[in-house]
Amino acid sequence: MAAGVNGARKGVRSAVNRLAGRQAVFRSGPGSRNDFVALALVMLGCDNVALYDGSLAEWTADPALPMETDFPQ
Repeated sequence: MAAGVNGARKGVRSAVNRLAGRQAVFRSGPGSRNDFVALALVMLGCDNVALYDGSLAEWTADPALPMETDFPQ
């Protein structure tokens, strides 16, 4: 178990390091957990994190924009 936790920690540190000096923007939608990801990144020291609240609602309001709705089972 410890090896899995250490691997996860390395992965998180690597992701945080790659975001240094860059902006991370997450979209929101029904069932999305990106708000938790954005909060976790802020708590880990990333200072350029944004959550685009309502992005899916805004996108789907325009019928001219593409939207995949038929996903294979």
